[in-house]
Amino acid sequence: MADQLGFVIEQERCMGCKACQAACKDKNDLEVGQLWRRVTEVSGGGYFEDGNAIRQHVYAFWTSMSCNHCENPRCVQNCPTGAMHKRAEDGVVVVDQDKCIGCRYYLVLPLSSAGRELPSVQKHCGCCKKLVG
Repeated sequence: MADQLGFVIEQERCMGCKACQAACKDKNDLEVGQLWRRVTEVSGGGYFEDGNAIRQHVYAFWTSMSCNHCENPRCVQNCPTGAMHKRAEDGVVVVDQDKCIGCRYYLVLPLSSAGRELPSVQKHCGCCKKLVG
């Protein structure tokens, strides 16, 4: 494999505006409620007593997730028909629409690469394929 392509997101600059999510939805003409890129807020921490003061150690940030085009994608390993496959020339994970039976076997994984169920594997994003050929 010559290169491993994927998405680069500068997470430290993400402010949760969901413009990337909307652009993906628009570019791929997705139905209402269908998302291939998902922006979520991660937050946690809490408060603790420090003498007479109450201090905090809370945090919050956003993360933009989609197919990660993993080096060793489990979704590809679990696909019984070979419809989900990794292109040798650039490492992009693609779905052959003619071979996909919509079984969702990739859900057998402990966690899908993007941390969520794909709304329809049969209509996989293919964004990388469109952008790089």
